[in-house]
Amino acid sequence: MKILIVDDDADFRKASQRVLRAYCPEFEIEEAAGLEGAQFTSLRAAAKGSPFDLIITDLNMPHANEGLDLIDLLRCKGVLAHTKIVLHCSEPSRAVAEQALEFGATGVIYKSEQSLISRLEELKLIKKK
Repeated sequence: MKILIVDDDADFRKASQRVLRAYCPEFEIEEAAGLEGAQFTSLRAAAKGSPFDLIITDLNMPHANEGLDLIDLLRCKGVLAHTKIVLHCSEPSRAVAEQALEFGATGVIYKSEQSLISRLEELKLIKKK
């Protein structure tokens, strides 16, 4: 499984990567620090015929709600129609969760290492081999 973690917090990206690798060492994981990096990385992977299976993106990054912007942008491009996108944030409100789902997110999760694996399993987005 190929995963992209998008977050402006480098420590959180590393922690998420560590948790995911502990869960399944075979995961291919890449990182991006914001909207532009995520757009470039995901579209490049798709153009090479190896799109991400899952993108986990933060809601709040330096330029407002970049997570929602990223979901909207990638869904509009159409090349990532089969990529699952999960929005993660500190305290998702019902309105944010609904908007993320309207934009094409697969789900919304709380931003904590403890809930990352359990919520991704619950959404049936990951499983151990």
